[in-house]
Amino acid sequence: MTTVETAWARVAEHWRAGRDAVWWCQRTARGVEYAWGVGEMNVGKWGEPGTWWVTDASGATMTLVRPEKWGRNELPPVLEPGAVRVAQPAMQLKPVWTDHVAVSRATWKAWVEALKTAGRRGEVWVGNLTTELRGDREQTTDPTRDVWGLYGRHLRRGVPLAGGCWRVGGRTWVSLSPETFVEWRAGELHTYPIKGTGTRAYLTQSEKERSELDMVTDLLRNDLGRICDRVEVRAERTLTEQGGYAHGQSHIVGVKPEKLTMEEFQKLLPVGSVTGAPKRRVCEILAGLEGRERGDYTGTCGVWLGEREMVSGVMIRVVEVTDEGWRYGVGGGITVESDPEREWQELGIKAGVLWS
Repeated sequence: MTTVETAWARVAEHWRAGRDAVWWCQRTARGVEYAWGVGEMNVGKWGEPGTWWVTDASGATMTLVRPEKWGRNELPPVLEPGAVRVAQPAMQLKPVWTDHVAVSRATWKAWVEALKTAGRRGEVWVGNLTTELRGDREQTTDPTRDVWGLYGRHLRRGVPLAGGCWRVGGRTWVSLSPETFVEWRAGELHTYPIKGTGTRAYLTQSEKERSELDMVTDLLRNDLGRICDRVEVRAERTLTEQGGYAHGQSHIVGVKPEKLTMEEFQKLLPVGSVTGAPKRRVCEILAGLEGRERGDYTGTCGVWLGEREMVSGVMIRVVEVTDEGWRYGVGGGITVESDPEREWQELGIKAGVLWS
């Protein structure tokens, strides 16, 4: 078997047997890069190759682990057929996404209007509003197996990816995230914020979606400026295909020859693209509206691939196994130009990953 087949089979064996295992995959136009880890999960050390981490949404809590056995590799953008074998059947889902969502359409639209009102008062420029879909034990006999199969099928789709699987100490989730948060390579720190979801035609003509990305790009540029010598926006906006819909994405680069410290990384948190601007005030408003702890959702996950190489993803499109079954966060950016009905429909686009 090829290296990716061996690595995937090894992690899958541990996952199915209830043993700790971690997996990371980043797919971009450059290719596919993956890392895996199994065995005893020791306490990790920031900056040490083979250390995985996850932060919660606020950035206040970070968990670091270093697997007993781990490895990494790079591949062409398209995996070989059969390289990733997944469990069947798929997750047991109700016919439509609205059967799983935690809030009503009316409540969601009221939240959008509240954020728009805050925007008109000048309190916020853009806020990333979220809720979640839920499934209970009556709909799945083994949610851990189900989310593993979901991730494997998503991995084979060939769409941009910056996420992975985490089963450590009874905490289990998979991230189908398309958004790389920061990567540090060759003395440069890169970030790729995503804002705007819809068809390519819609994103091309929508001023709201364009301005939303512009504001978040400015926010992330300022964040990188706190820890980098020099920062530039290398790409203001590109449209990336996700299979049936697209995202708007920018690319910001900062010069960072010294090794990225944990304290510097934490200065970038919480993640600007999934909170908004200005960060402090928008987080206060979002907490009041959403009325729940996001947990790991909209946090970060990543891995140190070498002494001078790390990569991380934004924890969106995350399916977390819970005592009740599973939960999956969804959300979107809100500005004064937002149409509440369209923001509701956008949740359905993002929820559709579960049915793919």
